[in-house]
Amino acid sequence: MLLNVLRTLRAQGLSVPNDMALAGFDNNDWMDFVGQGASGAGGISVIEQPVEEIGRTATTMLLDRLDNPQAPTRKVVLAGKLVARG
Repeated sequence: MLLNVLRTLRAQGLSVPNDMALAGFDNNDWMDFVGQGASGAGGISVIEQPVEEIGRTATTMLLDRLDNPQAPTRKVVLAGKLVARG
């Protein structure tokens, strides 16, 4: 989704971070290079999600549900990490 926003901004002649500030989710390698100014400083700030932990937790919860379908539902919140750039 963020990549499409960047494409749309570019098509409108706008740039990040001069005209628009953006933040996103997931810490893809290319995030370091987007929005860099002449000084090389920049990039898009993101919330880095614990993807492996999300997968492990979801799998455990699914297997628990299959073993005990009548158990009450659970809500699990996993902390992300802010990666501030630019």
